[in-house]
Amino acid sequence: MGKKTKSKLFSKIDMTRDENFVKDLRVLLSLTNSAIAHLAGHAVKVWLARGDEEIDMASDEASSKLKVHRAQLDHALRLSRYLVSKFLKDGEGYGDKPENIISDMETTFDISFEEKRASLLTLVKELKSLAEQNAQIKMRQRYALSSLPVLEGISTSADYRLVFDKKFGVTSEISSYQPKCLDAVPVAVVQLVFDSGPTKNVFFQVDKRSLHLLIDHLRAVGKELDIGRHIFDLE
Repeated sequence: MGKKTKSKLFSKIDMTRDENFVKDLRVLLSLTNSAIAHLAGHAVKVWLARGDEEIDMASDEASSKLKVHRAQLDHALRLSRYLVSKFLKDGEGYGDKPENIISDMETTFDISFEEKRASLLTLVKELKSLAEQNAQIKMRQRYALSSLPVLEGISTSADYRLVFDKKFGVTSEISSYQPKCLDAVPVAVVQLVFDSGPTKNVFFQVDKRSLHLLIDHLRAVGKELDIGRHIFDLE
């Protein structure tokens, strides 16, 4: 890389090759000192969020509270989340001093932070602290998400299925096909959205009885989770 670095993070990763890091850093520097200094908590909320819906909600909240346009803030949040992940025990920046991270940023990209240095230092210090505080939560998320697709979203709607006295088949003639509608059956249509797997969007329908059965099963497993959390003293 040619330039002497002080942090393990910058000595292990050539940040100049990461176009997103460079772009995100420049956008971060365009924010006010107040926005930079208060960014860490919001970045960790986004980092811990599960699925696109939670990420969007946390990002929108940050945009509103920090008074920064969402498109601009997304760059700052992405950089902050990246740093948080590197401060974990398995990260390249574990144990690094925030002062060294800031110094390496300036040296590597030939940027002088000047009046932004204090707020950037506050940001990196808080990101490191919050990474340490939330490491166990993130570890549990990793284990929970490691083997099966994760539910990212769900939507439901009420619908009706028409019941006819006959069905059109391979031997039917369309010219003589005149079915009669006997009834309309109310059903719930459910869409599940997963983060990965061969089928990311799953649709199914259930009648009222089956819907209540599904709800009962979900409530039952919710009680089991609460019991397990109490036994193992989980947060």
